[in-house]
Amino acid sequence: MRVMNDMFRPFLDNFVLVYLDDILVYSRTWDECHVKKVLDVLKKEKLYVKLSKCEFGKSSLVYLGHIVDNGKLKIDPSKVDAIMKWLEPTNIIEV
Repeated sequence: MRVMNDMFRPFLDNFVLVYLDDILVYSRTWDECHVKKVLDVLKKEKLYVKLSKCEFGKSSLVYLGHIVDNGKLKIDPSKVDAIMKWLEPTNIIEV
């Protein structure tokens, strides 16, 4: 995590989010896409991505238990499904 943060420090919170070995590159438009900058940093540090794990050009995705959809952040319903199905307590013992 420290290595990833050090490598991407100039980009963090501008157009890159890093969690362990997950890298999220974001932009508002295709014109300001920064994927090449991120790939150049990885290449310089002799680190590689696995193409089968990469997704490009997505406007909606699941990341760290959240759904990022057109600039909005939502909780992934599958993560709170069990809580939503809890029965309401009917007496003081159940509370």
